[in-house]
Amino acid sequence: MHSAGTPLAHFLQAGLDLRPGGSMPCILIVDDDEDTREALKDVLVNEGFEVRLSPGAQEAMAEITGPDAPHLVLLDAAMPGMSGTELLDWMSKRKLLDGIPVLLVTADANYTGHERAAALLRKPYDLEDLLRLAHELCR
Repeated sequence: MHSAGTPLAHFLQAGLDLRPGGSMPCILIVDDDEDTREALKDVLVNEGFEVRLSPGAQEAMAEITGPDAPHLVLLDAAMPGMSGTELLDWMSKRKLLDGIPVLLVTADANYTGHERAAALLRKPYDLEDLLRLAHELCR
């Protein structure tokens, strides 16, 4: 249970739009590093989010276009095979996906982002920044 001082309580008091049944929005984590996916899942689940995992952009395409699409995609910019940037290019061409915000994550200090990304988070980042953005983008 979250106390009144936790971020979840703050956003609930601020009128966060809970989904039917009182569940929190779903976040799809797309990252080729399994340890990163699992660590982020733990943090977001502890915050009350439903979380799904995808090891790459190709696999994420099925999740994003499925009947139960996520409310937010947390996307690593650099992955083998199809990169996060290429997934954003693919999403940009599909207007039906415009309602799914993407939080792009990168360790590249020179990376300038992508016009389809709702926000850019640079590694290493503060978990409070991640949680703040997740709550803001899931509204």
